[in-house]
Amino acid sequence: MSINRRGTGHHGLPHRPPVGASRTATLYLDGLSAGLSGFNVSLAIPLPDPSTGEIVSVCLPGWRLNSTTALPADTVVISALDLEGIAGPGADALIGNVTVRGDRVGQTELRVTAARVDDETGERVKTRLAACAVDVGPAPYLACVPSSPGDLDGDGLYDDLNGNGRRDFADVVVYFNHIGCVTAYEDWAYFDNNRNGRIDFADIICLFNQL
Repeated sequence: MSINRRGTGHHGLPHRPPVGASRTATLYLDGLSAGLSGFNVSLAIPLPDPSTGEIVSVCLPGWRLNSTTALPADTVVISALDLEGIAGPGADALIGNVTVRGDRVGQTELRVTAARVDDETGERVKTRLAACAVDVGPAPYLACVPSSPGDLDGDGLYDDLNGNGRRDFADVVVYFNHIGCVTAYEDWAYFDNNRNGRIDFADIICLFNQL
């Protein structure tokens, strides 16, 4: 049995998170030939340099009885019980969605360690694990605004265009008044809110509708 990452690149988090932005990886347990009764898994941004990124949220959908240690943190322990037989024999089991924020330019990894995984009979299941690469790039910069824009919800799109740490109407005004500046930005895909492959006024309307 192994722990797999989905919704990621081949070896790491989806996209390349810049400093101040976050990305989410989805973790699964696969090869559960005898189902699942529960698991205890730790996630860590390991030494020697955990300051490159930090685990900011863990979502455990479907597990009625679960726990997660305090966030944000460099190391997080998550536990869950499969009370309702969600992961039956032969099925994959969704561990959860793990969001990592980029804090400093550099490379690190999200290391996954299974302290304990039990099948439906109570037998301990051996796991094969691989780390998830985290490559943090420099913070974005737009000449038209004094602060770097931010990705507040970790979806790979900048929703805080004026860099004040929140999503508000002022962000829509900045986008409208400086759409040419946004278009000229080398990583303009971060502003393509409707994901149609270009920057246009439809992206401004999409940002407005999120408020």
